[in-house]
Amino acid sequence: MGQYHNLEAVADAVREAGGLKTFWMHEVRDAYGAERLGRQVRNNISDELDGLGMRHQPSRELPDSQNAMVRIYRAGSPAAKLIEAAQERNIGDDEDALLREAANANSEAAYVLGKIREALGD
Repeated sequence: MGQYHNLEAVADAVREAGGLKTFWMHEVRDAYGAERLGRQVRNNISDELDGLGMRHQPSRELPDSQNAMVRIYRAGSPAAKLIEAAQERNIGDDEDALLREAANANSEAAYVLGKIREALGD
């Protein structure tokens, strides 16, 4: 058995990482308790993650390769709002505003951090 004993442990790791974490599909498969990543297993994993308040990318269908990576994030989290705003199906003024706000906040934070470093002589 891998690092995660079940999908609840995967969800806990996502929460501990601030609501967003990337996993290898073999880690998720092992946490689910399957040996292969067939279509039904991937659908069941997706459904169980959904029941735990988690979403994933790719969003349409989990990868069928154990060597693929999957991003799992907590539904409703700030990261989820950005991920979902940037998805193709969510194109509109509200989503654009959210993305601009996040980009500007990041730029402002970088500016402030630069000024702090400058003041500290770093």
